[in-house]
Amino acid sequence: MNAIVPAPPAGYGSSPKSSPGTERPAAGRPHSMLGDGVQTLATNLIQVVCVLGSTAVVARALGPSVKGAYDLCLATAQLIFTISALSLPGGLTFVVASGKGDVRRWRNFVYGIALLLGGCGAGLLLAARALGSLHSFLPTNVGLAGIVFVSLTVASLAAGALARALVVGLREFRRANMGDLVKQGTAFLLLPAAILLTRGRPAGFRVIVFLATNFCATLCAIYAYDRPLRARPPRTRALAWGTALRFSMPAFLGDILQFINYRLGVYYVNAYDGTRAVGLFQSSAFVCQSLWLLPTAMATIIFPHVANSSAQGRDQTGTTALCSRLALWSGIACAVPLAIAAPILIPLFFGNAFRESVPLLWLMLPGTIALCPAKVIASYLAGIGMPRWNLYGAAAGAVAIFTLTALMVPKYGCRGAAAATSVSHMVNSCVLIAFFVRRTGAPLRRVLVPGAQEVDLARNWVRKWRSTGRWV
Repeated sequence: MNAIVPAPPAGYGSSPKSSPGTERPAAGRPHSMLGDGVQTLATNLIQVVCVLGSTAVVARALGPSVKGAYDLCLATAQLIFTISALSLPGGLTFVVASGKGDVRRWRNFVYGIALLLGGCGAGLLLAARALGSLHSFLPTNVGLAGIVFVSLTVASLAAGALARALVVGLREFRRANMGDLVKQGTAFLLLPAAILLTRGRPAGFRVIVFLATNFCATLCAIYAYDRPLRARPPRTRALAWGTALRFSMPAFLGDILQFINYRLGVYYVNAYDGTRAVGLFQSSAFVCQSLWLLPTAMATIIFPHVANSSAQGRDQTGTTALCSRLALWSGIACAVPLAIAAPILIPLFFGNAFRESVPLLWLMLPGTIALCPAKVIASYLAGIGMPRWNLYGAAAGAVAIFTLTALMVPKYGCRGAAAATSVSHMVNSCVLIAFFVRRTGAPLRRVLVPGAQEVDLARNWVRKWRSTGRWV
């Protein structure tokens, strides 16, 4: 992989050519990692509010059992996409960010690829139905319509992910963030109509209507992602298929393993406890994963910036270590009050029927916090052309969750799945942090323990705000 992207210097900190917060791209307007990160963080915060509101409405409208069936359908759509997409979105971001692939030419291909993946999803589900194992992946009450809408969901997920990957590769983060907001906002606006349409109807019909609502929201997001791609002039006339696949294929197995780390519990819980337990499990998982707001925003920015900097021989190790510390301690700062308030917040937002999600949330929180810095580090490792290291971390987590889930779910149900998921995240994070420290030579304390750099950063923000009225 080093042949694709030159590796950055091995020492800790930034090279003389770049400061920790900024970089100069090869062409176009300057990009600031800090500025893009703050804007992405603000957008993600709005998204979390929208998703929290949507999830609360869906939970109250459907109840644990039907919501669990809906969550199972969405998890299966994501599983099929993960298996069939070969991690191509990451490869597209990489070739565009490093200047090797032409965006306009890729745009002509991605929607055809998405339709192909949707067809693959339909084929896989029909095969599972013929083998008598469809009940492991879809609720039995959704019928053939469930296969159709889950396949459409796969196609829309693929189109959205591929189009967004091209936009992020261009480092048009505001455009990508706008598409994300369009999706969440559209879904929230469509929910009242879905609730009215499904009132008093059978559970299977209700699941199908909510899948259709999610599909329509994703189509709106695809349109928003596509706008900057249509306006982009041709550049290299090259697709760089080989480079994209050489990057994505090592990441492919890692993405499958990460899906296992995040979602294996859903299928075990469904097999042993049914869709009601799935609804409880997924609701607590969603609340926990809202703590990944800041790490996700940072990871989104770091990947293309690091890929661009590495292609020019510049280092972003110092910035990555700073973001890792911020991600960890912001997660801790949010997790402590969340854990204390969970017995009040969970019933308040989701209804009393979801009160059993509270102990599941407590069990998941330690692993959720542990994975906060690892999300940032994973983007750095991918950006320097070393996605196989993320594979190793995901593999370690997958071994942990396979073993613990098989042992604990039959005895403890969804609580066993929550504990197994938490341990898996911890193992994954420890492996990635170890790789980062070994690769860069950064002391472990500089990756995890706040210091003077955070104080200087806060002072600069305050000084900037006082002088210009702007944070970045």
